[in-house]
Amino acid sequence: ARVGGTDLAARLSVRYGSRLGALAVLGLVPSFADELLVLEGQLLLGPSLRLELNAEAELEVGLVAGAVVHFFHLSDVAALEPAGVRLDLAAALPVTFAYWPAQHFGIGARVAPGIASQGREHRKGERALWSRGSASIEAAAMLVARF
Repeated sequence: ARVGGTDLAARLSVRYGSRLGALAVLGLVPSFADELLVLEGQLLLGPSLRLELNAEAELEVGLVAGAVVHFFHLSDVAALEPAGVRLDLAAALPVTFAYWPAQHFGIGARVAPGIASQGREHRKGERALWSRGSASIEAAAMLVARF
């Protein structure tokens, strides 16, 4: 969810370690608006703490930081800047709940409030085509696996 709307996102989170570990989050968020395509890619890294709630459930809290690459392309070739790439710093606090009905596979839910070094907005004249503030919130249902 962002100030200007809601987008679907693909995320891959990889965690290494038992109770205290390292977390890497790789994401891609495509967004389509009138006359505009926006793709944002993320790479965030940081520590995480995993707590076993019982034999089948766990809670994980991470603190990750990294970069967001923002690519945009306007269909209006007469625009001052019809395409471009921007780089922002970003951080998030992902909180994940996982339920493991099988030894290596499970389901989960994730909420991740985050912040970027600046918001982004694309306009055509006085009309905003797309906008994202610096603050964000992600919510996800997940399939999880452990090896």
